[in-house]
Amino acid sequence: MVSLTCAFEKKPNILFIAIDDLRTELGCYGSPIARSPNLDKLAKEGRLFDRAYCQQSICGPSRASLMTGARPDEIGVVENTAYFRELNPEIVTSPNIL
Repeated sequence: MVSLTCAFEKKPNILFIAIDDLRTELGCYGSPIARSPNLDKLAKEGRLFDRAYCQQSICGPSRASLMTGARPDEIGVVENTAYFRELNPEIVTSPNIL
């Protein structure tokens, strides 16, 4: 018999894939030219997001926003030349939590 305490203490089994600048150029999104059989299979067996948004159209601010949950203008990362840790040494990012 498994106790409820043990069941709730287990960490969830989550795979999160974030890709910059990919757009929807994969077979699972209907791209006629992309060949992505492994990601297509993963999308079919898991969860496929059909509406995605980004905080900024360039990678640095978008990544910093994703990892902190804060808007780029709140953390001062609004261009690729801004260094997140120099501007925000105290912020805990999502990888730090996991």
